[in-house]
Amino acid sequence: MDHSGSFLPRYLSSRTMTFCLSALLLITAATFSVSAGFEISEVQLLVGALGENKVSTIDRHAHGLMRNSLAAARVGLVCASALLFGCWLYRSRINGRAFGSRRFQYPRKWALLGFVIPLLNLIRPLQVVSEVWRVSDPRSTENPFDWKMVVVPRFVPVWWWMLVGCAGFEWLAIALTMTTGVTLGQLTIARGISVLADLGATLSAVLGCLVVSGISTAQDQKWAILSGTAVVTEAVPRSDAIRDPAIAALL
Repeated sequence: MDHSGSFLPRYLSSRTMTFCLSALLLITAATFSVSAGFEISEVQLLVGALGENKVSTIDRHAHGLMRNSLAAARVGLVCASALLFGCWLYRSRINGRAFGSRRFQYPRKWALLGFVIPLLNLIRPLQVVSEVWRVSDPRSTENPFDWKMVVVPRFVPVWWWMLVGCAGFEWLAIALTMTTGVTLGQLTIARGISVLADLGATLSAVLGCLVVSGISTAQDQKWAILSGTAVVTEAVPRSDAIRDPAIAALL
């Protein structure tokens, strides 16, 4: 396959961006895990208050300061991760075209627009990521349409729906605390929901690292094959193109 034609975009390895994004996601996971531990202590404090145990003013102020600090850190990390992820996904989508692959279902603009359009952002980012994963598989090199037969590993949709679920839990927790006349019981339930949201966000961030590193590694391997810099020691049977690429892409 000729990749020197001017109609094809230039391939740019996303290795550096992938490293930065993976590090940011791991920091995000660590922050949310700390937040989950703090929310558990909040639940214990509120349960004690429901049992008519006195909570000192110092404890209330300390918990309030910690809660606000963690909330600010979470918001900042989520915004930074989302921005960098969007840039990484857009670059990865362009690389898919650099491979000479054709018949994409989602144009590159959806790598960014898919996150900001209400309701559509519940499913479009997953669709774009899945398409990029498939087109990045290093075993789909026989023709420009091979990638359509690649199967996306199960952890990719698990990562996305867990992320969506965490966001839903977080909004529910906020809604419970923002209602007028909120009771200690409602506040306790809200903190419990926040624990679930934080734990889910921790796992989702870790899975996000696998998604990002898997696609980036697969793209570098595929480009090495297409550009003739990789040493192929054994022909890959045609049937392998439809196998789950998770293991091969992550090695």
